[in-house]
Amino acid sequence: MCSLFDRDSRELLVLAVALSVLLAQDQDEAAIGKMAAFFTIVGDTLALFVLQPNLFRDCRSLCLPESRQTDEEEKEETVSG
Repeated sequence: MCSLFDRDSRELLVLAVALSVLLAQDQDEAAIGKMAAFFTIVGDTLALFVLQPNLFRDCRSLCLPESRQTDEEEKEETVSG
């Protein structure tokens, strides 16, 4: 999924507009407003993770089951050194 965001900014803009059109199709204003608020929160949270990487690690540890945490930590250790 990361390679999706390695594209030119114009391509990302076209992709975002196309996705927005698809999501909004056959939806009323209330549903579109809820989706807009949801994706705003997602974007703001991603921006916050960039500014505070430790917050991402803390949130990830809350969201992943313990067995997956161990697997993820082992992968990180293998990759980092």
